[in-house]
Amino acid sequence: MNELLNATQWAATSKTRQDEIVNALVSQLNGFEIVEAKTYTSKQPIRIFSLREQATGIVFLLIPGGTFMMGFDETQERALLELRRQLIEDDRQDDVDIIDRSITGIDFWYPVHLVRLAPFLLARFPLRWSEANKLISVDESNFVYRNYLNGGPFPNADVAYLSMEEVEAFLQASGHVLPSESQWEYACRARSNTLFFWGNDSNLCLVENFDDEAANEAASNGFGLVNMAFHGDICADVWHDNYEGAPSDGSPWLSVSEHSSHGEQVVRGGAAACYPWQGCGEWLSMLSAWRSGSSDCESLGVNVRLAHLLPVL
Repeated sequence: MNELLNATQWAATSKTRQDEIVNALVSQLNGFEIVEAKTYTSKQPIRIFSLREQATGIVFLLIPGGTFMMGFDETQERALLELRRQLIEDDRQDDVDIIDRSITGIDFWYPVHLVRLAPFLLARFPLRWSEANKLISVDESNFVYRNYLNGGPFPNADVAYLSMEEVEAFLQASGHVLPSESQWEYACRARSNTLFFWGNDSNLCLVENFDDEAANEAASNGFGLVNMAFHGDICADVWHDNYEGAPSDGSPWLSVSEHSSHGEQVVRGGAAACYPWQGCGEWLSMLSAWRSGSSDCESLGVNVRLAHLLPVL
């Protein structure tokens, strides 16, 4: 199964060998079945397998392992400045200035560093209410309130915004985990090194109804993940002000230091939480390198894109 340890090697592996590897892997997993294998070509062609969890119906994608440079590098800095020149509306030009390191000193996505990850499963979609309710008793009395704070009925009114207690209960009942921050960014980028997973332009491609498979395909990234970076996905990591001392093996950063904030977890993406947009830089949270911390998850509701760890290959 060594082919799964490197995405480039996986992409070069024959379909027959890929089928053999994934069948052997699924035989070691409890309660999963293969749905399909599909080749995604938005960046570099790669064949990705969908696995459905039988108990909940959640569809996970098998993300091959590999290495990537995590953070906001000079190539992306130059691309952002070029994008700024293309933005005609002054307020959107000002948005870029908000995060210009030379102006603000912001360093939350520095230093850029190499991370090596093992393969893992990541949910194709954010967790839905119907899926969560299959394993835990979810208090839906606050659904309208939480959904309003996270973008109202747009997009995907069925996305589950849970309390942290509900998240923890679901993880315990399901055996799934929250992705580490590095797993999330690696999966979001899907072997790209552009500002957004689709490129360097700010034209968003989003799905309002996850039951529309044609729309899902249009909004998928290079690994087949839908609406990555739009919903604010909670990660397992404790928030740190920058990447000094960050793990390089794909594991969550759980240690607390003077550079971490007590009570805050990392949130990746999150433009939906700001909808309708008011011209205050909300689109910037779609950047693949964008990160933030949240201590008010309980009131806003936590959006979850589940991960599942694989046996050691």
